[in-house]
Amino acid sequence: MKKQTAIVLIAAAVGGIASVHAQEVSPKLYAEIGYTKSRYTENDPDPVLPSTIKLMPGAVSGIVGYQFMPNWAVEGLVGVGVGSGKVKATLDGDDVPNDAKAKVKYTLGWFIKPSFAVNERVELFGRLGWVRQKLEVSVPTETATVSTAGVAYGVGANFNLSKKSYIQASWMTYFEDNKPVHRTTRGVTVAYGMRF
Repeated sequence: MKKQTAIVLIAAAVGGIASVHAQEVSPKLYAEIGYTKSRYTENDPDPVLPSTIKLMPGAVSGIVGYQFMPNWAVEGLVGVGVGSGKVKATLDGDDVPNDAKAKVKYTLGWFIKPSFAVNERVELFGRLGWVRQKLEVSVPTETATVSTAGVAYGVGANFNLSKKSYIQASWMTYFEDNKPVHRTTRGVTVAYGMRF
């Protein structure tokens, strides 16, 4: 229910306000490169032995977008891991010591992006789309992978440096599922963008 509510709010609130602030502009291409710090969480609420695993890798991401209407754009996303992140695990509420490392193998996705300008310097936006991601968890003796795919959504802001460049901050839910255990992937991204 929370996921559906968030999607409706992003599409209705951001999209609705965008239509009020719409201006006549030519279609635009833009590209962004950024760093994403994500967290994959897996909660098993087993009544006898509940457990939690958190993977916290980082990634470099690239987005190419096309603004087909004044306040609407479509985007494609590609991301690859940078270095290795921590792995935290608990069993029945107690921390489990480990030397495991997590890494993003790849991230692929697409989005619809409604947006509106608060003023000449600040633009707010939402994202709604689909993302596939593959993570790798390794210990000295073996390696395992975690793959996810599903609806993704989030919000963010662009802070214009000029008419053609900007800095961006965004928050995303890349994946969420409750069967058979609760799994989520969320991330925060800081990016630099160029308009063409």
